[in-house]
Amino acid sequence: MTRAYCLSAEDLAKKQAREAGIDCGLNGPNTTNCHFSHFATPKLTAAWEGGKRHGSDERARLYRAAKREGR
Repeated sequence: MTRAYCLSAEDLAKKQAREAGIDCGLNGPNTTNCHFSHFATPKLTAAWEGGKRHGSDERARLYRAAKREGR
């Protein structure tokens, strides 16, 4: 039996803001991942910033790994 899990509208918006921040950190800013809706509230802004930090850290980690492998 599967368990259904529904996010509240606020939690869904925070999840989307974090994912957009991660995308920005990994791939750079664009009109989708820096859309104004991700900054509508301080909580959304904090979620986006946390995601961007995570994405930037991941990008740096991937870069260092590729450099070690000689790519």
